[in-house]
Amino acid sequence: MHAQRHKRDELTLDRSGTQLVPDSESMSSVDLAWLTMDRPCNPMVVAAVLQLDPVRSLPRLIDTLATRLHGHPRFRQYADDGCQPAVWVDDTNFERAYHFQIRRSSAPIDDAALRVMIARELSRELDRSRPLWQLSLFRQSRRRVALLFRAHHAMADGVSLMQLLLKLADGAGDGQAASAPQAHHATRTRRGPLAFAIHGLESLDAGWSAIQARLARAREQPADAIRDLALFAAGTASTLRVLSLRDRTPAPFRQALCGDRRIDWSAPLSLEPLHRLAHRHGVSLNDLFLSALAGAFGRYLRAAGPVARRAILRVSIPVDLRSPADGDFGNCFGLVLFDLPVGEQCALRRLALVGRQMRKLKHSQQARAMLMSLRALGHLPVFVEKMLVERVAGKAAAVVSNLRGPDDELVFAGAGLKSVVFWPPQTGEVGIGVSMLSYTGQVTIGLCCDSAVLAEPHRVIAAFQAEIDELLAAG
Repeated sequence: MHAQRHKRDELTLDRSGTQLVPDSESMSSVDLAWLTMDRPCNPMVVAAVLQLDPVRSLPRLIDTLATRLHGHPRFRQYADDGCQPAVWVDDTNFERAYHFQIRRSSAPIDDAALRVMIARELSRELDRSRPLWQLSLFRQSRRRVALLFRAHHAMADGVSLMQLLLKLADGAGDGQAASAPQAHHATRTRRGPLAFAIHGLESLDAGWSAIQARLARAREQPADAIRDLALFAAGTASTLRVLSLRDRTPAPFRQALCGDRRIDWSAPLSLEPLHRLAHRHGVSLNDLFLSALAGAFGRYLRAAGPVARRAILRVSIPVDLRSPADGDFGNCFGLVLFDLPVGEQCALRRLALVGRQMRKLKHSQQARAMLMSLRALGHLPVFVEKMLVERVAGKAAAVVSNLRGPDDELVFAGAGLKSVVFWPPQTGEVGIGVSMLSYTGQVTIGLCCDSAVLAEPHRVIAAFQAEIDELLAAG
């Protein structure tokens, strides 16, 4: 389907009958790496549910969001990794009806029904021949509407999408995200028996030019070269340490994925008492959440059998590494692996242990090393890239992402955003994604999982709430 769409674009003619080539933008190596990580049972899609109230006009809401999203180039481009280098190409056949879909139900859509319908949507893959996003609307009542927003990780990471959310709200200027790099005209995809050889020579020439440029800079600025070399050595050592870690995933979470998604999210938790509790124990709010999550997974595992006191659950945590030069859209984050002490049943001892581990991790090069690795993976053959990604992904049983949202309520086309929850994508055979998102002084915990790994996410959410209550009582 992708090839057909690209061919249709190439045949676009202007009024004089001259063949046009769509505008395109080079794809970064990190974006390309995420694009190729899709698996049939595990698409690399960031998802969020926004509940709006009161929505007085559904067509007006759709028109407003369509106009504001269309103002950002990435939302009107599809990914073409069939040419070298890979590019984002303007979709001259953009179909709004595909990207905005109203999901109807014969019965009222309460929160329980909404969870089932959203889980079904999350199991669907995005159409790779179109811009890699979709927005599904569920009318829960006469005025209340839930929006499920899905975007492929190749488009952007969670921090970027949160920034975009702020710019889509009423009163945010034009509602358009910051301008992306200037688009340029794509060269035509080469055809014929020598195409692969020509691409290989061009890639070799570009790589050699980059090496020559770096050597020239090293001669002119030896101090910078030494610093870069030290960072590269530290990053390489950190990556090798990650690859050498043995798999310690508990047996219940080591099942082959089936592609059937289950989701749940918590009631909003007030941040003020949690901030006081974290300050009292000399830890961060994130440490507090990770400790409660460790306790929740510990309770879930103990319900199935005994758990050793020193048992751990290794999770992958995205770390934002964006600088002003990186802009506010795209992928610019690293990953760190963190061992949740699921075997420690004492809430306060577990909290202190998580705090010590996180302070030590903050001084490591692991996050930046993983970003460097992703950039390198985008230049490797696909089969090599997938093999390495699965090796790294296999070291963790879950992805845990923490995002800070706005403190004030957002409004979209006159409707207030009452709640928001999101789920990060998981790579390889990782079947659990956990999110923590703050909004208007509250935090919501979201859980998305493959049913073969975790069939009842509501049990973990309930255990998390119990752990928070226990920490507050102990504090």
